[in-house]
Amino acid sequence: MARYQQILLATVALVALTSGEVLNKVLFDPSVKADYSASCLDGSPAGYYLSAHPNSTGWVIYLQGGGLCVTRIDCENRLSGNLGSSNHWGPTHDDTTNVLGGVQDGNPFGTFNKVWIPYCSGDTWTGTTTSNPHLHGLPTTGHNIIEAVVDHLINTSGFDKATHVLLSGGSAGGIGVFHNADWLSDTVKTRVNPNAVVKASPQAGYFFPENVTLFEEFAVGIRIPFDKLASDYVHWLEGGFMNQACAAALGEKKSLCWDISVVQKYLKTPLFVAQNQIDAQQVTDELGCLSACSTDPKLELARKFMMDYKSLLVPSLQKFVADGPDRVAWSPSCFNHCENLCMNMQNSPATIDGVSYGAGLGAWFFNGTHSGSAFIQSCPPDDLLCTPNCGHGCQDC
Repeated sequence: MARYQQILLATVALVALTSGEVLNKVLFDPSVKADYSASCLDGSPAGYYLSAHPNSTGWVIYLQGGGLCVTRIDCENRLSGNLGSSNHWGPTHDDTTNVLGGVQDGNPFGTFNKVWIPYCSGDTWTGTTTSNPHLHGLPTTGHNIIEAVVDHLINTSGFDKATHVLLSGGSAGGIGVFHNADWLSDTVKTRVNPNAVVKASPQAGYFFPENVTLFEEFAVGIRIPFDKLASDYVHWLEGGFMNQACAAALGEKKSLCWDISVVQKYLKTPLFVAQNQIDAQQVTDELGCLSACSTDPKLELARKFMMDYKSLLVPSLQKFVADGPDRVAWSPSCFNHCENLCMNMQNSPATIDGVSYGAGLGAWFFNGTHSGSAFIQSCPPDDLLCTPNCGHGCQDC
C-alpha cells in the first residue's frame, strides 16, 4: 500500500491544475439495454459518465441520489426530467466537491478513474423489475443498471485491471451503496482481481435509525417503528435486489433487509459512513415534521422530536461500527441531508476530533487509519446542534 501511495503522489505531482474534471456520457446501446434490462423509468437507455485515467488502476464509482418514487403518479412525474429519462442528460458531468473531483480539488482519489452513474430508476438502486405492476408497468431497474455499468466497464475500459475501487453515493445513492457494496466487491474479486481493495462510503444513506417513529405518532406518545414499515413497503413495491446474507438469515422476514439498521450486520465490505445526526430530509419529509423542524425549531414538540431522532441515530451508528470489521462512522451534529457530506477539501470542512470527512476517508481507504472509529460529534446535553461549519457546499446532492 505504501508503494501504491508513492505512485499516487508522483502522479499527482505531474497533473496540471485545471478547473474541475469532466466526465463524458456513455449511453447504452439498445442491445446492452435489452440484455441487462437496464433502462430509465420512461424506457430510455441508462448509462454512465466516465473520466478515464489510463495510467491508474484505481476507480471511484458514484451513485447519484434523488429520492424514491413510491406511487404511479410520483414516478410518472419523473419522466419529464433527468431523474426518469436519459433523454434529458447532458453530454458531460463534473463535481469539484466530492469523490469525483480532480487532484486540483484536493481529492485524495483525484488520479483515479471516475464513474458517475445517473439515477433514473426511482428505486434506491435496488430495482430489478422490467414492468412494475404497482407502478402501471414502469421499469424500476436500478440494480440492473449497476450490473450493466460494471460489465460495460470491464469489457470496454481498464476496469478489468482495477486494484482499488471505492463505491460511493449520496442520499438514495447512499442507500444504493449499502445494498450493492457486497455485490460489487464479490464481482470485482471474482471477475477482475481477487486481491483488489474494494471499499464503500455511503453519504446520507442511513435510512433509518432503528425504531424511528413518525412525527404525528410521536406527538401523541405512540411509538411504531417506521423503519420496519418503510422496509416492508419498499420490498412490496420493488421486490428488488437485496443483500443475500441478510435475506438468507431473515427468511420470511427478508423484507426488512432494505432497512439499513437491519442489513448492516450482514455487510462484509469495509464501510465509511457519513451521516448527519439530524437528517433534514428524513425528519421533515419522510417522518412528517415538515417546516416545524429546522435549525432553530420554534415548536418545543419539534425540538423534542429532533432530539429523539438524534438519540436513535447515534446508537445505531455506534452499533454499525461494532457490527463489522474495518468500519468508520463520521457524524456531525448538523441539520442537513447531504449538502455537507462530501469531500469539500478546499472550503474549511467541518471536523470531528480534528478529522474531516474527506481527510478521514482518504486515510482510511489507503492506510486503514481510523478503522473501528465512530466520529460522532458530542454536544452539551441541551444543545440540539453544535457542529460549526455545517455548510451547504456539496455540488452533487
